[in-house]
Amino acid sequence: MGTVGDLLELSETVLRDARGVGAKKIDVIGDLKVRARNELAFSSQGLSEASETQLLSDRLGKSGVGMDEPWERVLRVLPTRARGAFESVGYTSVRDLVNAFERGELGRLPNFGPKTLTRVHEILETIANHGLDAYLFGDRGRPENLHDLIEQALDTLEESDRDIVERRFFVGDTFGDIGDDYDVSFQAIQARFDTLVETLSYHFRPEAEVLLEPVVEAAEKAGGLLPADRVTELTEINDLHRILFALHLAGLVEFRIWQGVFITSLHQSEIDIKLRRLRDAIVETGRAVLPFEQVKNFSHRAGLRMDRAGLTHLFQVAWEVDIGKSRSIKNPWARRSDHVANVLEDVASPMSAQEILTRLESFEQHEHGINEISERALNGLLHRHEDIYTIERGTYVHASALPISLDALDSVVQWCVKRLHGESGQISTKYLLGELDELGKTEEGLTPYLLKDALSRHSDVLTFKNTYLVAHAATFEESGKTLADRVETVLVEASAPLTVEDVIDLLPEGIDYHRMSIYTTLLSAPFSLNMGNNRFVHLSFVGLSENRRVRLLDAVHDTLPADGTPMSCADLLSELSEMAEARGLAIREYGSGLLWGLLREHEKVVCGPGELVARDTGSESQHVLRTAIGQIVGDYGAAYPREVRSELRTQYGYGGSDSAVFGSLTRSAEEGRLLRLPESLYVTEGSNEEILEAMAQRDREIVRLSRSSELASTPQRVLRLLASYYEEHGHRNQLEKIRSIR
Repeated sequence: MGTVGDLLELSETVLRDARGVGAKKIDVIGDLKVRARNELAFSSQGLSEASETQLLSDRLGKSGVGMDEPWERVLRVLPTRARGAFESVGYTSVRDLVNAFERGELGRLPNFGPKTLTRVHEILETIANHGLDAYLFGDRGRPENLHDLIEQALDTLEESDRDIVERRFFVGDTFGDIGDDYDVSFQAIQARFDTLVETLSYHFRPEAEVLLEPVVEAAEKAGGLLPADRVTELTEINDLHRILFALHLAGLVEFRIWQGVFITSLHQSEIDIKLRRLRDAIVETGRAVLPFEQVKNFSHRAGLRMDRAGLTHLFQVAWEVDIGKSRSIKNPWARRSDHVANVLEDVASPMSAQEILTRLESFEQHEHGINEISERALNGLLHRHEDIYTIERGTYVHASALPISLDALDSVVQWCVKRLHGESGQISTKYLLGELDELGKTEEGLTPYLLKDALSRHSDVLTFKNTYLVAHAATFEESGKTLADRVETVLVEASAPLTVEDVIDLLPEGIDYHRMSIYTTLLSAPFSLNMGNNRFVHLSFVGLSENRRVRLLDAVHDTLPADGTPMSCADLLSELSEMAEARGLAIREYGSGLLWGLLREHEKVVCGPGELVARDTGSESQHVLRTAIGQIVGDYGAAYPREVRSELRTQYGYGGSDSAVFGSLTRSAEEGRLLRLPESLYVTEGSNEEILEAMAQRDREIVRLSRSSELASTPQRVLRLLASYYEEHGHRNQLEKIRSIR
């Protein structure tokens, strides 16, 4: 035996009779014979050079195969062993694989036997001779639409495999149900299903990605929720389950069907956040009826960009609310007092409770049964609404129709608060008006009732039922106890953090405690610990002495990065786990929140959202504050400094100065993060469309800007935005005012 040809002609019988050749060697020789035949063309006449095989790379290139393409996108239907072997040696392109084949290297790969090598050779020859589409799709050719893609994918499956896939995707059967019918466990069916989907994805993924690109792009533009009718419009398929199957073929396994009428890639928590933002924006308007365009703008601001049909489906499945087809939409979350306020705002003059009832009863239909309310219940609603003022006993007026300006009323209130400070007893608003008259500070139209109502809205003032009497919250004493004394008693007895509303409910009856009075007391009292997000505890709730608190806070300060990089309180407690004080807080239910509350009083630490804290470096650490401010302004749509300051204290327990807040707002505007409107109303900077959407969340405030004394000095861009907003929302008088200035 002298040539390779002689070796290839040896039969297995001859080899078995040869001395020293056992079964193992016969297998090895068999592998070598297969490799040789794949590299050489052998005929009955003898051995010749296999020029066809040597030119395989050229033939593949001529057939349209991109030799530098990833081999996985070309050789999609491969034996499992071949795929694993190619991945293990790091082949990346078709060229790498074909070159290895031509050099005879494939047969030497681990677990790469003769049958696998032969199958790979057959695949390469098919592609070289008939083209890539013939290898991938046979006589049917490359699918041109999603319907063809889905059918071709299903047709590649055996009958039982197709049944498993269709029942799981299209019927919704569980793996357990399918397993029972096949008399196997649900684990076995699930494993089979996963393998089938993975194999189909290998085969059809590139085509599925291209055909589904419009759907994926539309879902992204819509904010992650794509309505079924929009999917049908894009694909001409009205079954979302078939679309979901196609998405899995494309490897987009994060997509799912939500509420039966949307395709989404969002986690439920992400959807909940968007829905909450939309609902809050609608609630914040205080309007019983809203223009559809305003609701649409709110949805865009919340990250949900849908047309009328999409929003109709969304409201129905999310809240079981039918928004109808009219240009105006009833606010499903409007308070009963909002309906009353809208009546007063529309009338624009004082009305008695009976007059309001008469007007309500004239409506043919009204939400919440407001037209059936008693006069006594109506009085309760009138006293609780922030935009409704009592001008005389039993007579009410909307804030937009007050006999004096809100600015003038605010000036009177500020003077009265200073006058009340230091008084341990009560003073009548009639007496206060008399003093104002003597000083020449009276305002026409200001009544004792209106002054009492306005004072009741100030955080430093207490009012008393059925009288004109008022008092200063900090200095008024009743039975030797101040408001702070009563609040401390409530906190001491609490076993968990309390909100402002919880504290009000637990205070003794008899005095009208304004929410802001309680809130200010909780913020300023030395015994109160603000945990953020409207949660307060007594300092003793922490369970650490003053010395131990100081020791812990100093350690936290030293642990915080010197460059002002923020850390979470949970990470800080973990970092300081060797300290007994830190370990004690770490195991408690509210441990990280308690640490964050303690740190808000630390003069060298800045607190931010999500229980983040940073060392106060005077520069980098301000990023925490600016981030918090930006988040607040974004949530509000448009916010005043006082609202930002209030939210910083409520949500983040901010204990810094007001000047720092104003400074951060100013710097954020200078840096292009925020845009300042007249009257220091801030919105998040962005495109004109985004800013107009943000402004729509504060419609009433934007309307009031048309009366601002700052308009003459307002930048032209802001005036153009205001004009666009007023025109878009039908505020004609305000639009004319802006046009006259421009």
